[in-house]
Amino acid sequence: MMQPHGLGERVDQVAGRGDWDHALDLCQQWICDEPENAEGFHRLSSILLQLGRNLAALKASQSAVFLETDEPCYLTQLSRCFLSVHKDKEAYETTCRAVEMEPKDAGDLNTLGTVFTHLGRHDQALSLFRRAVAGDPNVAQFHSNLASSLHFGNQTDEAEAAFRQAIALDSDNYRARWSISQLHRQSDDSNHIEEFTDLLDRPAQTETAEMYLSLALAKEHEDLGQFEHSFDYLVRGNRIVRRTYPHDEEGEIETFDNLHRIFDAALFDRKPVGHAASAPIFIVGLPRTGSTLLEQILGRHGAVFPAGEMRTFNVEFTRMCRPKSGKAQKRRWQEDFASIDFAELGQRYMDAVRFRVDQSRFFTDKYPINYQLAGAIALALPEAKIIHTTRDPMDTCFSNFKQLFSPGSCRYSYDLESMGRHFLRYRNLMDHWHQVLPGRILDVAYEELVTDPETTVQRVLNHCDLDWQDACLDFDRPTQPVATASTAQVRQPVHQRGIGRWKHHADKMTGLMKLLGTTAQYE
Repeated sequence: MMQPHGLGERVDQVAGRGDWDHALDLCQQWICDEPENAEGFHRLSSILLQLGRNLAALKASQSAVFLETDEPCYLTQLSRCFLSVHKDKEAYETTCRAVEMEPKDAGDLNTLGTVFTHLGRHDQALSLFRRAVAGDPNVAQFHSNLASSLHFGNQTDEAEAAFRQAIALDSDNYRARWSISQLHRQSDDSNHIEEFTDLLDRPAQTETAEMYLSLALAKEHEDLGQFEHSFDYLVRGNRIVRRTYPHDEEGEIETFDNLHRIFDAALFDRKPVGHAASAPIFIVGLPRTGSTLLEQILGRHGAVFPAGEMRTFNVEFTRMCRPKSGKAQKRRWQEDFASIDFAELGQRYMDAVRFRVDQSRFFTDKYPINYQLAGAIALALPEAKIIHTTRDPMDTCFSNFKQLFSPGSCRYSYDLESMGRHFLRYRNLMDHWHQVLPGRILDVAYEELVTDPETTVQRVLNHCDLDWQDACLDFDRPTQPVATASTAQVRQPVHQRGIGRWKHHADKMTGLMKLLGTTAQYE
């Protein structure tokens, strides 16, 4: 790897101060001076990623790799860039190439592990995170990433130790403290309430610290049955999340209205030709309705590979429908819908996910929000199976309300009445899909799954054209790492504690109950 000349050092200094626009100008000048210097393009790519210019970052990274093909750090950056533009297959192939070069830099190892994590390759990611920590044990983020990977694989004791090491290296790592609260069901004899309360009561705490500590305390107080305290902390933490990631409800309403308008009965009556693949089993619905549990059940079947949450269909659908005229047209992808080739959409999806699934007859795609595109899935992949997980409306809304999702996602969920309005839009859309696609979507109620699993599983297998296998009832022993909000729950024996949990807070949820009205009795 070529070392930077004077301009390169100035780029580092300016970037180190966070002045990315100035760093960009300097880096472009550097490349003009030395157009064959791979390091210049590599630095340019990193800066462009920081500025959110992902496609430009990808092009710069490709130039660096073209100029110097045997440098692991350039391939590592390229894998990040592919991931940033949702080219998952290319990201995976590039990451594998980089790993084959046996990189030694701990930062590169950590980055490659992060890419593997996003691609669902958790065993490979865990190995890289271990190497990153061994290579540089003084970086808190490396320990945090290792801990999360261990948690996905149910190695909870080692995960807590890794989170604790991350905190020892960075006392402001409050997300690690929140993560510790999620590892186990807390008890009177073993919890972190005193520790977290003392931290929260310190003067001049940041909003980030307050958010994570409040949500951690909400979870731990709930575990101990201290529901009054739990709800108060939950509201306190969610108020900060909502300020940080405001919900565009107007845009959501427009999207749902367009889905109803475009995917009308006349479209399905025309019977567009789709792709013939029958392998996908889509599990859709709102988060926290049993989709992870259902995937684990199907994943125990010898003919099914549990591929986890894949955003691939949404990505390919958006690429084919969204105009190229930029962000101003973001919500008007529907205007290009009439020209879509559904067979091509199905083919694109299958090509894009093939690297993530094995040779099993079927695979699951458990990305709950795909319920919004159930109509497009039915047209693009007419032989695919679609299963819709449902749950009592009040339990669904409350379970979403108390879950901290990945940054920026499920923004509707951090206010109970916003959550309720979202639920009504979701329920209305699912009713529409059942009307225009009669018999195509199987509803599976969470309550039936946990109270009568054998009967419910048999119904699911029949829908998927699968024979009965007793192993499907051993779903508390997942065969794959689980990287969802339900990581801890799905490793427990089946229980019914989640049914009616909202009733502990009924006096504080009258607004939601009134909003849902008779819908609260659905299923």
